[in-house]
Amino acid sequence: LPCRQSRLQLLTLITVSLMMCSLANAQQTQPTDSQIHQLIDDLGSPSFQARQDATTRLRTLGNAAVPLLRKAEANSPPEKKLRIRMVLRDLSRDSFEARLEIAATLKSAKAVKGLPEWEIFFELVNGDDKFVSLYLRLLRSEKALFVAADQAPEKLSVMLERRCAELLQSTRPAPGNDAEQFSVDSYAAVLLLAGNEQHRLVRGTSSAISAMLNSPQFSTALDTIDGPALRKLAGRYIQRRRISVVAPLEFARRHSLPELSLIHISEPTRLGMIS
Repeated sequence: LPCRQSRLQLLTLITVSLMMCSLANAQQTQPTDSQIHQLIDDLGSPSFQARQDATTRLRTLGNAAVPLLRKAEANSPPEKKLRIRMVLRDLSRDSFEARLEIAATLKSAKAVKGLPEWEIFFELVNGDDKFVSLYLRLLRSEKALFVAADQAPEKLSVMLERRCAELLQSTRPAPGNDAEQFSVDSYAAVLLLAGNEQHRLVRGTSSAISAMLNSPQFSTALDTIDGPALRKLAGRYIQRRRISVVAPLEFARRHSLPELSLIHISEPTRLGMIS
């Protein structure tokens, strides 16, 4: 058994080393700004092959190309702007994936430091390493939302509103409908993001999030090994100001959350709702 553990540790170190070397090699072969500008110009080329080659090359450059791509996006014609946005989307996803893979290999608080919303999650679980796996599951369950939180926060509000509507619908699928099944990990990911008051919640987002607190699936998950962390995520969310408050208050009372006594009730709407 000790020998097997040693082999697993060695394989883990080799895997992480290869990932880091790959990232380092990519950084050492970065082109100059003028070369990147040329590739961006080629995205608007009348030649299909030139556009394809430029797209492929830009995707291999990683974060080095992002500032110039964003700058060019603002002043490009529609078709070229669309290609720039597609490259930016792919770069965001790939960069996030690489960081996620390294963190998943090491599975420690140190490895996930710097990933989106980690500092908030770390504080909520009191620095307990046993919840790192849960945090990584949340990131994987809603990659697009966390990529936006990390790299394009101005897009997060609209994306969060749309995703919350989809998740709420999944709690009550119609008979015979092959709709998405409700995911506790996805909902917990939404709670983590929505618990951060720096992220604006637009229109019906808070109503959808609050309604999902009462889903049977989430209530059942509170009794699992992930329960303590899920309670903390819910507790942080229900303390947020200017949210749809009735369902969160009911949830807090039903599950005896200590955060109930800390909920802000200074706004007239809240006072009216709980009186």
